[in-house]
Amino acid sequence: MALFRENISMTNLTKYQRNNIRRRAVDDKFDPLFKAMERKENDLAMAVREHLYGPHLKAVDEFDAAHPGWLRYASGMQVNVGGWHVPLIFIERQTMQQNPGGYSHSPVLTINDDNLRDKIRAHLAEKEELETDRRKAERSIEVMLAGFRSTKQLREGWPEGKEYWEPVIGLDDKKPSLPTVQISTVNSILGLPKETT
Repeated sequence: MALFRENISMTNLTKYQRNNIRRRAVDDKFDPLFKAMERKENDLAMAVREHLYGPHLKAVDEFDAAHPGWLRYASGMQVNVGGWHVPLIFIERQTMQQNPGGYSHSPVLTINDDNLRDKIRAHLAEKEELETDRRKAERSIEVMLAGFRSTKQLREGWPEGKEYWEPVIGLDDKKPSLPTVQISTVNSILGLPKETT
């Protein structure tokens, strides 16, 4: 019985490959959803900013345009919603009020508009649900991929996922090409004859 087979028809599926495939699949599904969530959060943050400044918002923006750098720019804000400090992130930095006492962290802003608070609560619930769905998807894909031991099994068992696994494992198992420069150097050092094909 031969100890080695010349042509091995399958290659082991590594943890690195599984993680790469899982990441590609999850990102493909959830990145657009999280981008939409970011736009929604930006709209909420802009509504809060408009609520805080009210009729002075135009004057603040005009002052900022005339005197750049005088006002503080913020990438987000902390909002008090029913006792919870909720971060809201802008897509583009916006001018905001100066921090009281010169603290470097964002002040917690209080909103006295019930409709706006309800929108923020609904956004938080939706965001939490999306994050939970992403974690569930990651775990489900991880468990499924753990069932495949070889690249051949994966290709045959999950042909629908080709767009995710093909960039990672390719379409077929090929014998690894050995670096001829290193082989010839090692053969020369050891005094081995050159192999002729």
